[in-house]
Amino acid sequence: MPITDAAPPPAGIALAVASGLPLAEMLRLRDLLCEHPGEVPVTLEMRLPDRTVRIAARDNCKIAWNPDVAAAIEEILGSGTVRRREKREPLPRTGGYGKPRPLRRTHFACRRAEGRAFHRQLSVHPTG
Repeated sequence: MPITDAAPPPAGIALAVASGLPLAEMLRLRDLLCEHPGEVPVTLEMRLPDRTVRIAARDNCKIAWNPDVAAAIEEILGSGTVRRREKREPLPRTGGYGKPRPLRRTHFACRRAEGRAFHRQLSVHPTG
């Protein structure tokens, strides 16, 4: 999805940061994020030869999302470095056909209940 589309603010923003980004550019990025405070969290993603490292920015670096801020970030980091992260809704826990999943007893709890029932039977003496 292009970042210039008019859409609701994303759940977060991921910024692809080059591993060789100069310190001056990192400071410009920090200043830009702090100049546009908002509610959208920012994650920095740095690709290394063997893995990708993700760093969640501090709460004071949450931004007010708009296309102008995204364009300013891409001016610092390069084109295509800003990615929207959409909120994922958790799947409902169901037992099928939309019915809630029943609670299941553990094996130990079932055995304990069976044992109590067995002991109750032993303690009942027929009178006669």
